Amino acid sequence: MSTSEDRGGGASGQPDRQAAWLKGGDLREGHADVGDVRLHYVEAGGGPLIVLLHGFPESWYGRRLQIEPLAAAGFHVVAPDMRGYNLSSRPKESRPTTPST
Repeated sequence: MSTSEDRGGGASGQPDRQAAWLKGGDLREGHADVGDVRLHYVEAGGGPLIVLLHGFPESWYGRRLQIEPLAAAGFHVVAPDMRGYNLSSRPKESRPTTPST
């Protein structure tokens, strides 16, 4: 897994709000390349790892209020955008298969 810093825009409709939140604290932003999937994440702190996952149809931004307090309590907090959401890569289109007769 490799990581790289990136602050590109997204199709989520809220990149400006997210960018403003990132500037306001000790949050770090990056991407992890896992095979052919590129996952965007936000992280803070150091220590034991806590991963904050979001549900449908959210992004890391939905966990923004938990990240800094957990980091201040001594945890390494990572909040990824799940595949297909916000700034993470989306699956290629798939065509339904036609059953053989």
